[in-house]
Amino acid sequence: MGFKLVPLIAFGVLGLGNLLHIVGLATPEWVTADISVPFLGSTDTTRGLWEGCIDGECDSYDKKTDWLKACQAMAILGMLAGLVAALMAGVVFVMGLMKKDSTQAIGIIALLSAISSFIMILICVIVFAVKMKEGDSGWDFGYSFGLSIAGALLIAIGGGIAFGGSR
Repeated sequence: MGFKLVPLIAFGVLGLGNLLHIVGLATPEWVTADISVPFLGSTDTTRGLWEGCIDGECDSYDKKTDWLKACQAMAILGMLAGLVAALMAGVVFVMGLMKKDSTQAIGIIALLSAISSFIMILICVIVFAVKMKEGDSGWDFGYSFGLSIAGALLIAIGGGIAFGGSR
């Protein structure tokens, strides 16, 4: 069958989506706040899935709430499912380079993995957002939060492209 550009595009989109989500997952700026402390001034405070920072000094969480553990689990499972989708898109691309037809099952696996990844990341983002905004706490969403959302969207789009490219 020859070289197909669509699987390469799918692999690139899935790769970028996974990269964005992994960076968002690993960085501690899911939410930010400028908190004023009497007699001390203001402190720049950030929180992520794994650690919180005050004026650039970061520490991992000693005690994690159940909702935070669930967010961490969903984010990691979303990352793993996204990586499976990228792997399947890579398989479709390599099979095209070898001039072999890829089975539609590989495209279906890529699509289902991408959809699963999107849903798990979305659950993580929604739960985190709801919990951080409870009681009007003054937290603003940071770049890490946005990167994970953008990554989830690109993973879903890339999965659809991979499915289309495998046909």
